Amino acid sequence: MKFIINNPIEQQFHRYNSEGGDLIYTLSVDGITSISLTIQPQCSVFVKNLVVREMNTDSYTVKDKEANVFEITLPQLSYGFISCQRLEGVYTKILDKDRVVWKGKEFVKAK
Repeated sequence: MKFIINNPIEQQFHRYNSEGGDLIYTLSVDGITSISLTIQPQCSVFVKNLVVREMNTDSYTVKDKEANVFEITLPQLSYGFISCQRLEGVYTKILDKDRVVWKGKEFVKAK
């Protein structure tokens, strides 16, 4: 079997190193009907604040049980996604050391 995993991190990384390496994938196979991934960024990943240590995908249903090549595309999996702070399950954008945007409102650190 061969698994091809596409996402913005892999696409950017392959420009400089064809072997990949910023993400580690662990594959879970339930019989021959579904596949899910656990994704862990390596400590060497090039982001300012690595806040995601592990991500899990939903289960993918295998369409053709005779297939031996599977292509999984994760278009939202980017360097920005793994470095984005989250509060109460909502993304938080860090503007600088004193300002953040959360739920559409800007918050400034008290001095």
